[in-house]
Amino acid sequence: MENVIILRRIFTIFGISLLITAILIYLYKGSFEKFSDNSKMLMHTVSVQEKTEELLGLVKDTESGTRGYVISDDEAFLEPFIIANLKLKTRIEDLRSLLKDNPTQLKTLDTLTNLIDRKLEFQRFIIHLKKTDNFKFGNKELMWNSKHVMDSIRVLISKMKSAQNTARIIRDLEVREATNNYRVLSTIFSITVLVIMICSLAYILWEIRSKKKVKNLLNAVLESSQSGIMSFNAVRSPEGSIVDFIFVQINRNGAEMLGYENSNMIGRSLFDIVPGTEVDELFDAYAEVIEKNTIYNAEKFYNRNKIKTWYRIIAVKLDDGVTVTFDDISKEKGYEEELKIILLN
Repeated sequence: MENVIILRRIFTIFGISLLITAILIYLYKGSFEKFSDNSKMLMHTVSVQEKTEELLGLVKDTESGTRGYVISDDEAFLEPFIIANLKLKTRIEDLRSLLKDNPTQLKTLDTLTNLIDRKLEFQRFIIHLKKTDNFKFGNKELMWNSKHVMDSIRVLISKMKSAQNTARIIRDLEVREATNNYRVLSTIFSITVLVIMICSLAYILWEIRSKKKVKNLLNAVLESSQSGIMSFNAVRSPEGSIVDFIFVQINRNGAEMLGYENSNMIGRSLFDIVPGTEVDELFDAYAEVIEKNTIYNAEKFYNRNKIKTWYRIIAVKLDDGVTVTFDDISKEKGYEEELKIILLN
């Protein structure tokens, strides 16, 4: 009967833990989706800017091609004009498709399209006059009108680019905010799951008197965890200061994530496993967790035993030692690098 009561309590604890974990996963998922949506919107803004710049380049090609032909009387110079004529309509439609949800920009694009049509008419007429040896007739007024239209095109494209720059800044801020929220929720998720696990294990340890049962249950929980979990006991000097840490437990996933066999780590010191200055920062952080009863939360790059990856590390005090959980966050770091490349471009 007592075992049934204990099992009921255990299942109740893990049921509550599972419910809280599910809620956190839902919030975590929502934050990631917002981050993804904002990133797509930022990329959309960048695409609009690129298409607008390309449109201006094509119009410039028509002008330079016409000018080259007029000066040299060589029709080979008309090739940029011909190619730009073939591409302009498609590029305008591409831009119109990108701006379909932006009525203000669409209105500006309509005006820009009319100006481009007028510009092409001027260019074609100039070419016609040149081919028929009538270019000198009214050429000054014609060139002036063509220049005026080109100046208007530049002003409108500059206006569109300015609007997109403003939108890009807003998107950038939204992406940064989403990234920060993503990190905060990731930290909350990890800490909460860790606290739930520790509280659950503490309650189970209190309920189950048998050391053998406690050990078996603890090992089952640790080995089933997808996170790396390890615990250290502090090694103190005669004066009472912490001088090293001894591994007292580590799950199989944790050992594999570090490139070791877990049976080869128990009883060894932290400085023995990770010699040199690489461990100095973690040593100081773990010592502070014990002495000040704080929580250590950081992201570290691990490069040892042919393993190169980023881990999120969370350490909490447990008696005169620390329990550390760590997760592979290489994908998150990859997303950050991709975002940086997008922003730099």
